[in-house]
Amino acid sequence: MSEHNPNDFYPIPEWECYGISKDAQIVRLRKNKGAVVGLILKQFIHKTRGYLTVRLCDKDRQKTFDVHRIMAITFLGDIPEKYEVCHNDGNKTNCKLENLRVDTKSSNQMDRALHGSSNRGENYGRNKYSEDLIRNIKLEIKKGIDIAQISNMFDMSSAYIRAIKNGHKWSWLEV
Repeated sequence: MSEHNPNDFYPIPEWECYGISKDAQIVRLRKNKGAVVGLILKQFIHKTRGYLTVRLCDKDRQKTFDVHRIMAITFLGDIPEKYEVCHNDGNKTNCKLENLRVDTKSSNQMDRALHGSSNRGENYGRNKYSEDLIRNIKLEIKKGIDIAQISNMFDMSSAYIRAIKNGHKWSWLEV
């Protein structure tokens, strides 16, 4: 067990037998059957979502939480409906207080695009086209080439080319 100052841990709302530090370490603050007071809990990376999680147990209840949400609730207050906890650096496992903020879903999505962690374009699992190909199509559109010609040039449907031209597809990708 590593040594730490118990004053560095703040009680987790509705789970006051646990405390959390500003660098996202979680400890048990009160004794319970089989639990060691002061022991730092192990955190796990969620298999599909990639967020740090931790399992809290107290008497007759147990629950798995995302660590960044515990941090936000403890230090930033309740999370309003339709708001999310955002990681400023885009790293889902960096749950330190200075890296978190509560913001809108839209703002969080813009952050993901800036950090390169968005699932659009080449990062989208079902995507068929490269960003370079789409840039070349956009250049042809800018030149004023007919949609049918571009469709033949790139072996892509006219409807898809039109969607690119009208900004319904790939609007975020700049040429």
